[in-house]
Amino acid sequence: MHKFSFFVLIFSFLCFIYSFVNFEGSSYSLIYLLPLALFILSSVFINIYNDYRDSWVFKIFIVQALIRYPLMSLIYCLSVDDASRYHLYSNASIVVMLVELISCFGVLAFFSKRQRNAFNNKSKKINVNKNYFIIITMLLVMFVCIFLSGALNEINLVFSLQDYVDKHVNDELQSKTTIGSILFTSFKSLLALSIVGYIYSINISKNVKSLLYFSTIVFASSFIVGLSRFSLVQFTLPLLILITYLISDKESKKLVNISLLVIFVAILISSLGKYSRYGNEATLEVIFNKYMINAYFAGPDNIANGLSLFESKYNLNYMYYLLNDTFQNIPLLSKMTLDEFKLNLDYNEHLYGHRYFADQIVPLSTSGLFHFGYIGVTFYSCLFLSIALFFERKSYYSFDLFYKYIYISLSISFTYIFMKNMSSFYSSLTAVFLFLFLPLFLVNLLKSVKVKI
Repeated sequence: MHKFSFFVLIFSFLCFIYSFVNFEGSSYSLIYLLPLALFILSSVFINIYNDYRDSWVFKIFIVQALIRYPLMSLIYCLSVDDASRYHLYSNASIVVMLVELISCFGVLAFFSKRQRNAFNNKSKKINVNKNYFIIITMLLVMFVCIFLSGALNEINLVFSLQDYVDKHVNDELQSKTTIGSILFTSFKSLLALSIVGYIYSINISKNVKSLLYFSTIVFASSFIVGLSRFSLVQFTLPLLILITYLISDKESKKLVNISLLVIFVAILISSLGKYSRYGNEATLEVIFNKYMINAYFAGPDNIANGLSLFESKYNLNYMYYLLNDTFQNIPLLSKMTLDEFKLNLDYNEHLYGHRYFADQIVPLSTSGLFHFGYIGVTFYSCLFLSIALFFERKSYYSFDLFYKYIYISLSISFTYIFMKNMSSFYSSLTAVFLFLFLPLFLVNLLKSVKVKI
């Protein structure tokens, strides 16, 4: 048995035992079924843990599942119950979560052999763009655009976030998605990829290369826009995964363990910085609690809110919600969308009773419900997980360093099915194409151009 699957089984079973003994204190009387479902499915599909042992998409999915199912049930049973407003939909929300998990495991089982074969036949050759004149020119152009957009005011070091918080103590401290901020991520990506490519191409010892790779990850990940902790993860993980393809398995394990520890510390520091304002001092209890984990991983409360909203709608126009939710975060097309048919606004208004802010993530199951009815509850989670696996297979076969990184970025982005809403997936795809693929494609297109000085 693979040690990863062993941990999943043991942790799920222990959380099930505790939840089954203590579920009576919660409004969610079926909460103990969450860890039990992960335990049973992992036992039934134990072979896919071996097929996906080298798959980052699978690992990230399982980590999300561990938090959303066994850990979620544990936290709910340990917390003071105050979810009485959802008592009509409490058990229904648990059923929705169970159906989602079963469907996702079905998708994983369907693609498991194909994913294993793709990894076994992955490209062992990596092509590096060495036209540094074109790369430096592109970086300068991007930096000028970022500077002129004013996005540099939102960029800060992870390890000095308290200064940023103190400076913007009266602001909302929400990361604003602008052209400049998106372009900054592209700038970091091109710069980091160029450095990684240079390190890969030079003839030095493996230990020195590993140290340089790690330094590149730390340096590139130290700068974030505002307090966007999720953007830190979305940028760092693809870069880390790419580097694991360039070094041996033994070096990879060491680099991954150290890098993940650094990422965790950086996220913790940024979280403490975000919630330490107005004279308040953030603690781990404030960050890791029932409300936070429910909000970030589409927990029972958020799904119950979606079910309650759906039942409150009469003569629901599925097509209007589908079109508006699909295009609301896509440049140019977003101007044609209507606020009265945007699920994100309706969802948060139903939760808070107003539209002053909309910070809660709409679960994919709720989006499927509003777009296709009850048969659509698992549609988006299965669709995006399938897309994630597709791009991961593409990354195995690609031999170009830049394109391999793009495929890895897309595969990881589409894996966060329990942490992102539907429109975020589409906007991520658009942003990657416009602000990452096109610049890298242009650099590759001009790589054969020789400049004589």
